Amino acid sequence: MTFPARPPTCDLAIRHTATPGVPTWHDLGIAEVTCHIDVGLPQCVRRFRAEACRMGGDIIYAVPEKPLRPREQAVVYRGRVAHTRWAPPKDESPRKKQDDARPQAAAPIGEPPPPAPVEPPPTPVDPSPETVEPPGSSGGW
Repeated sequence: MTFPARPPTCDLAIRHTATPGVPTWHDLGIAEVTCHIDVGLPQCVRRFRAEACRMGGDIIYAVPEKPLRPREQAVVYRGRVAHTRWAPPKDESPRKKQDDARPQAAAPIGEPPPPAPVEPPPTPVDPSPETVEPPGSSGGW
């Protein structure tokens, strides 16, 4: 899953734990920034955060407490970038909302209503094409 890039100074949580600390998330990849020692740690951290924002993340986790030092003149920040996946609360699930939209039957109070009266079945209609004239009619107009 991909998310749109966010501004370089986006809100971002940095976690030093093995998981991002939210119930559900999408892993987006690994952000890594290597800086020369003369750049300074605050600017290197800003570049690290900007990279995670560019990836669409709102959390960086599995970040070591101290930056890596692969060479004497380099500092490396590395961490896993994730985007929080928001799930509706259990009582606000889409199914629950759909059920709430349906009319609810009234709760029974006291005695149940009497059964509906049974109507006799309809009598069949005579499909014969002949017409029967009533007695005393002349048959004409």
